[in-house]
Amino acid sequence: MLLVLSHLDDVDHKIPILGGTAGDILNRIEKLLKGSPILEACEAVRLRAAQRAIEKRAPFHRGKNSMADAIVIEMYGECVRDKTVPGVRFAFVTHNKTDFSIENGNHKLPHRDFADFFSRVKSLYFVNLAEALRRVEPSLVTDIMLEQSWTQEPRGLTEILG
Repeated sequence: MLLVLSHLDDVDHKIPILGGTAGDILNRIEKLLKGSPILEACEAVRLRAAQRAIEKRAPFHRGKNSMADAIVIEMYGECVRDKTVPGVRFAFVTHNKTDFSIENGNHKLPHRDFADFFSRVKSLYFVNLAEALRRVEPSLVTDIMLEQSWTQEPRGLTEILG
């Protein structure tokens, strides 16, 4: 019984420490989002997304309502096609392989319905953030990955008191 109480005390002591870490991460994400411009979907983007639905092109190819995904990819395509930003490179990063990646093939490639949005130089497609960051700055990603993945297990209350 004392052993169980000791473990419960340890857990009770660690929860605020671990919760603080999650809070820090959420604060960092919120800061990034607040510092980013908000893009509004213009009528042309919404119409192109609707046309995708009518033609059952990706991301509607699996028979589900994917209007939000269609607007996202059409807005991305519009940014890539924008001629007022010469020399700027783009990257589309998604974990949603079923809607955005090639069907029955290498999921690291975009679906053929989006192929014209991507190129080897100006616009790249990734299915995970680590690969995208590694492409931009390989040495930085290693350092960041180590920093973000390393966690020190908080000491238990019995360890501190003992």
